Amino acid sequence: MGEFRSPEEQITVDFTMHGEISVVCVAGEVDMTTSTSVGETLRTLLEYRPTALVLDLTETDYFGSGGLAILIDTVERTTRAGVGFAVASGRACVLRPLRVTKVDTVVRVYPDTDAALRALELALSARAAG
Repeated sequence: MGEFRSPEEQITVDFTMHGEISVVCVAGEVDMTTSTSVGETLRTLLEYRPTALVLDLTETDYFGSGGLAILIDTVERTTRAGVGFAVASGRACVLRPLRVTKVDTVVRVYPDTDAALRALELALSARAAG
């Protein structure tokens, strides 16, 4: 029999700052019951107007429709705010739903947080120079 875990035990959401780029790290399962905390964290951080935002899903074990909805919402919000946005994950459980739903065509996905940070920093430098 499977083990039942409450939504609070299924997910951990933390954030760090790398200069002016906010990184939201999500570990565990992102589904309809847990995606609310991820979305709230992303919306709150956007209120502080970081230059860019990375959603680190490198420790995410499950990524369902609730997570996809949060990604689409975040893409729309960051685009309106002029804030760079990227996802970090090389995990099949995250990449597969992104590919199947074609969400990977509207959000930049990198294999890890360092790659996402480098790409966003380059984009920010290019924007500042141009």
